[in-house]
Order: sequence, then C-alpha cells, then structure tokens
Amino acid sequence: MVRHRLLKDEHYKIVHYESPDARGIDVALMYNSYLFKKLDSRKVKLDLSEYDDTSRDILMVKFKAKLAEKTTIYVLVNHWPSRREGKATSEPKRVKAAKTLDGIRDDILKEEPNAHIVIMGDFNDEPFDKSIKETLATTVELDQVSQEKFYNPMGRLKQAGLGSYNFRGNWNMLDQIMVSGSLMDGAGLDYEMHSANIYSPEWLRQHGGKYEGYPLRTFGGRKYLNGYSDHFPVSIRLKYASN
Repeated sequence: MVRHRLLKDEHYKIVHYESPDARGIDVALMYNSYLFKKLDSRKVKLDLSEYDDTSRDILMVKFKAKLAEKTTIYVLVNHWPSRREGKATSEPKRVKAAKTLDGIRDDILKEEPNAHIVIMGDFNDEPFDKSIKETLATTVELDQVSQEKFYNPMGRLKQAGLGSYNFRGNWNMLDQIMVSGSLMDGAGLDYEMHSANIYSPEWLRQHGGKYEGYPLRTFGGRKYLNGYSDHFPVSIRLKYASN
C-alpha cells in the first residue's frame, strides 16, 4: 500500500505482525515517518484457548513525535472477536480482550505514569457495552477523565445516533478511538475537542437496493461490488501546543 504511486513519496511506513486468526486477518498501523519516529513495537497475544478459539493480536507501537522532541506516544491497535455467534454469546471473548488491553495499558503507565496513549480499532462492541465502558473503564464525561479512565469521544457519536457499521438497518459504533488523560490536559500534544468523526462520503456508500447508504463493501456474498469495506473509517485529530 505505501508503495502505491499516490503514496510512495509521502513518507508512510507500516508496522505489521502475523496473527493466529483463523481467517488470516491481522492488525497493522500505517504512519507518517516524517512526523513520527518508531521507537518500539510488539504484538500481544489474545489468549482465547478457554473458548477453543483464536483472534487477532493486539499491536503496540511507541513513537516519538518529531514536532515535539521530548514527546512519546503509544498507539494500541485492536480487532476484537466478532459477534458471529451472537452478541451475548461472544461477549466474554471481548471482555477477555479488554482485560488483555487493560494489562498492556497498566504496564505502560507503571513505566511512564504520564504516557500519551491512543487506543484504536474495530472492537465489535460499542462505547457503552461492558467490555469498553466497564472492563476497559472509559468515559464520555470530561470531568471523569484520568490516566486510568480514558476518554472515548465515539460515545458522543453513538449518543447522536451515528455509527460506523450498519447491521440490519441499525448503525453500530464498533470502530473507536480512545485517548489517555495526558492527551486532554491542554498542554503539549493534545486531543482536539469535538474532532472525532466518521468518514462517510458518498463514494464510500452503497447506492441502490436494500443496502442504500451502507458502507460499500468489496464483496456482497460472492458478488464483487468493487468497494472498500463494510465499515466506515473513523478519525480524531491531535494538536500540539507549544505552551
């Protein structure tokens, strides 16, 4: 991808490891090496042996922000177990994923109590589901944000009736980005308030038929649709204040 003619001169690089997922799906991170220098990366296995299952590893990447010489940022990339068996039946697997992710976060904060951490991915759960709100301990309330209780701006989008994935006519907010309290202290590298967004232009949508307005996927069953994904991408903006 980074060698594509439209990207090859834009300084993009990829961090990727193979995962044990049965369908061969992995997580990866593409970043702009002009803005960020990779300091470290590793994958963390999600152990689902008690369910006789496998899933994607969690990817941890540590960067130095080149515009802020002393600033480091950790990015944790996820793709949690699906709801294929039904939401309730499969929920324990995602709670297990949340506990694993929480362990990674705890390890980082023990080493760097004020670390800048961004958690992102397809969680196959929504902002107010148990795995996200309770196990991972996130919040949409600004006065509750801390280094241990991350801010989840996607919860506000969910409350507005929006979503990144449509299931049987209902929009689900499965794709999320969460930030540590250190990215909301008004100093240095910071989350830009109200910047959370679902990118859903017309060219990413399906037109015509019963799936009008859905994300335009690559395949619909066995039919090739020449699309992109069954999820819309989500984004946030980070800013740097020298004061």
